[in-house]
Amino acid sequence: LFAQEVQAILKEGRANGIFKVGNPVQEKTFHWLWAKIIQGVLDEYHINWNEHRTKYCTDSSYPSGTSPDQIMQCLQNYGLCNVSIPVTKAAIDALHCKCLPPHSENFCWVDDNFERNCKSPSLIKGPRPE
Repeated sequence: LFAQEVQAILKEGRANGIFKVGNPVQEKTFHWLWAKIIQGVLDEYHINWNEHRTKYCTDSSYPSGTSPDQIMQCLQNYGLCNVSIPVTKAAIDALHCKCLPPHSENFCWVDDNFERNCKSPSLIKGPRPE
């Protein structure tokens, strides 16, 4: 549903001339905003999912009547145990060096100059009145 709503909004923006495909500034602005919009939606979903309460069910072998966060914080209260494996930062860094480009490249949607301009206080406040 969310993807269909977003697609409809984008099509409407293009049809109304709000977003012009091929305009480099508008495309960069879209890329700069889009990642932040998606991250906000994902963060909200994550919070809502982990805080929602499941319906109590006596027939279930899974914990019910509580939230996923509560289960993860008190595994022993639900007959569960922590089977996670600790991983050091050094091991993660070594894996990144072997397999992945740097974090800044993976999460870079626009060039550094455009990013600086978008975060500029003059852009946020708008032009000064004369």
